Amino acid sequence: MPPTPASPRLCDLLPCPAPRPGGGARHAQWLRAAGLDLNGPWHVIIDPYETGYYDYRRQPLDAAPEPKGGYFLDQKPASRSELLEYNFDQSPVLNVPGDWNSQNERLYYYEGSIWYRRLFDYRATAADHRLFLSFARPTTRPTST
Repeated sequence: MPPTPASPRLCDLLPCPAPRPGGGARHAQWLRAAGLDLNGPWHVIIDPYETGYYDYRRQPLDAAPEPKGGYFLDQKPASRSELLEYNFDQSPVLNVPGDWNSQNERLYYYEGSIWYRRLFDYRATAADHRLFLSFARPTTRPTST
């Protein structure tokens, strides 16, 4: 397969406003215009005992130099006999932005960890090109009655 040409940097295509603390509406609008809107369905794994992050001794799995377990690795079984107790590809879906409490009645009172995963393509255009992935909480404003 022939190599694909490097795509231009997004900031080369559109004027890229710098994200501002507390007010990223203009930057979010730019990202949507550039085709990088990650709103929509995300696969989720409900993790009430935090087994996706801690080992049996309550040590963080990502503290090891080369972690071997944890949901953050998004592992796939190497063989049919290998047991992995999670699978993002077959997990339920929740919409982002949004809270889980109102999207699934079984999660209405849930107050634990939930792992989110959404795959998207990104190809670095230069070694010194930095990418920022920003997550903001949805805001609600009280309505007057």
